[in-house]
Amino acid sequence: MLRADPEQILSQPALRQVALAHGEQVYQAQCASCHGANGTGDPVLGVPDLTAARHLYGEGRVAEVEEITRHGIRSADKRGFSLASMPAYGTPRPYKNEPLPSLTPGQIEDLTQYVLAFSGRGTDPAAAK
Repeated sequence: MLRADPEQILSQPALRQVALAHGEQVYQAQCASCHGANGTGDPVLGVPDLTAARHLYGEGRVAEVEEITRHGIRSADKRGFSLASMPAYGTPRPYKNEPLPSLTPGQIEDLTQYVLAFSGRGTDPAAAK
């Protein structure tokens, strides 16, 4: 999985199955509390809808989703975005305000593929479920 081209994982059935299964677990544990179980966010609270065609940060490319997951949004990480609050899960201390665990590179990749599946890229609804 780690040697695969991240942009192609969802188009390869075997890799897609692994990425979505692992990514869902990480997403539900680390992201769903803010972004919702299905990634739809909460506009009232300013939490982005990850299923939307438009992206708040970048164009929604795999590398961009990975960078946001690694460095966060308003996480005090110099390489993160500072327009909203999201932990930098690719760092030893993802968030100053709460003791959150870091994610491994494999978890970041799985999570990235799972989030990308919200918009139907390279997967089918049954696989994303």
